Amino acid sequence: MAVLKVGIIGAGNIAQKSHIPAIKTYKHPIQIVAVCSRDKSRLEAVSRKFDIETMYTDIDEMLRECSLDMISVCTPNNQHFHHVMKGLEAGCHVLCEKPPALTHAETKIMAAKAKEVNRCLGYNLHRRYLSEVQMLKRYIDDGSFGKIYHIKASFIRRRGIPGWGAFTNKEIQGGGALMDIGIHVLDLALFLLGYPDAKNVLGSMYDHIGKSGGRGLMGQWDKNSFTVEDACFAHIGLANESSITIETAFALNVEDEKNINLHIYGSKMGAVLQPLKLFTEQKNELVNIDFPFLAEVNTHYENVHRFLDTCLGEPSVVCTGDEGAALQKIIECIYASAEQKRAIEFK
Repeated sequence: MAVLKVGIIGAGNIAQKSHIPAIKTYKHPIQIVAVCSRDKSRLEAVSRKFDIETMYTDIDEMLRECSLDMISVCTPNNQHFHHVMKGLEAGCHVLCEKPPALTHAETKIMAAKAKEVNRCLGYNLHRRYLSEVQMLKRYIDDGSFGKIYHIKASFIRRRGIPGWGAFTNKEIQGGGALMDIGIHVLDLALFLLGYPDAKNVLGSMYDHIGKSGGRGLMGQWDKNSFTVEDACFAHIGLANESSITIETAFALNVEDEKNINLHIYGSKMGAVLQPLKLFTEQKNELVNIDFPFLAEVNTHYENVHRFLDTCLGEPSVVCTGDEGAALQKIIECIYASAEQKRAIEFK
């Protein structure tokens, strides 16, 4: 089996804690040939930490000189489109951090380019690899749930506005809680439903806590530079006559410090994701099924490993270019609905 040659674009936290160590622990030999970043001090630190000899501050130079098979894009949101397209145009498979890009139009171009050059494009929506999600998917696929007609998806922090980085900068991030954390549970809901088309969305978003400033569980943030939503709520109607509601917040006055969950309602069975429990009826008796011994999985690593599988021709369930485009369209329409204060119908 040929050894894949990989380049890393970006030398920040997600590259150091997820992509690079995951690649180094893959079941087959993978060669991280080079790392690229405009931050020279961070670039040198990553090179030393992970023993990556070749460093670049220019992506074009790296792609031209290194004959890479794959790149990992670990850069800020507003650079995803630019870096993904460069990788695909150079003939590389590309794994990109979430969100796919800033706009639906960009994600469509990226997905089309991946098909044109016959390369894999995937996104690091890693919560698909939770043991609970994989177990749920098996029950759904074998028909145990019957018709799933609604999923409620939640990713809420009580006081979790990041006090570092660009998380509160709309120009760089493209959005706040929905774009950064809500995207994970929205992807899970769509994934479990088989990624049906959306028909309409109705969204609302707020910035009351963010605009007040303060210190929370993730440090102090500046109210004057807070340009994203701190909370977003939406209802999504789907073409398969199912629906999804999503509630996501960096900061919300609730009891729990963090709540990440799905509630799934089917005609034969229901479920809650964390901890996983199934609810059904058997012989006119109410039955609850618990799963106390599911394995814990490092989903960041698993998603990277499964994308590498895809590059080598093995099956996986990594979020694809087409799914990323569908997801980005819904997010874009939620924001449009909230800004215009009306429902948005999909054409």
